[in-house]
Amino acid sequence: RMDAADWDVHAAAELAGTHNYSTLAKIARKTAEEGKYFTIEALAEAIARDIVLACNVPRVTVLIDKPEALRKKGARFAAVEITRNREDFFFQGQKPMNLPDLHTHRTQHPPQHSPASTPFSAAASAQLAAELSASCEPFQKFRHVSYIALGSNVGARAKNIQQALRLLCGGVSSTVQLLGTSFLYESPASYVTDQPNFVNAVCKVSTSLEPLELLATLKEVEQSVGRQERYRWGPREVDLDIIFYDNLVYESPDRSLVIPHARVHERDFVLGPMCDMSPEHVHPALKASCATLLRHL
Repeated sequence: RMDAADWDVHAAAELAGTHNYSTLAKIARKTAEEGKYFTIEALAEAIARDIVLACNVPRVTVLIDKPEALRKKGARFAAVEITRNREDFFFQGQKPMNLPDLHTHRTQHPPQHSPASTPFSAAASAQLAAELSASCEPFQKFRHVSYIALGSNVGARAKNIQQALRLLCGGVSSTVQLLGTSFLYESPASYVTDQPNFVNAVCKVSTSLEPLELLATLKEVEQSVGRQERYRWGPREVDLDIIFYDNLVYESPDRSLVIPHARVHERDFVLGPMCDMSPEHVHPALKASCATLLRHL
């Protein structure tokens, strides 16, 4: 997940060979909430098993503590920590789930789109993340919901995106609340192609800001991350665009803001991440879901 506490460590290596922590957290939460366990040892075992089988990770450590369980005996909490390997479960006749790769995922939701956007970290299943996201989404604090596209092709691309997210949604008094993030995707540049590949993502937020206020906030975040003004569609330290805002269809008088984004229907690097979270989200002007729009690219 892009707002994870240890993101900086992994962003330096741009997440190569890592697993998507958002998916792992959602599996753990789903296991804990939907199962019935009499001991924390049983819960830890179930979480380890579900993570290994769902994401095919080679090894996982699960730590669960129960605060104040032994308060009368002077202990702050009771805890259990276990480490399980893939073999611990496969020796019982289990096999890893057949997780779809990006091509399979887009064939089931929409098919693979045209320029070759690839998952920036392909270790976890985009389909599994989409299935789990609805039940694990935070409580919505603000009235409006918006989807925002993020991209970077200058410097430490993943770290730029992570910094933008923290600036946008950080702080207890923030007017923007992060509800969810897509996977990261690496995509060739569009329109002006003689430049480095982009890393792209989409985040879902709730906000108290009106559309033009949100746009102004995104521009401030871009400047804070260090965006330099160049030519149109040129390299960018970070780029943030409002894709959807509630079900609004809007165009500002000076055309500085068009909602939905004027080119969302032609951008696989936006529709792909959108389908990680909300494949059935309907474009309010075109009256077609993101999955359908991606399928027709």
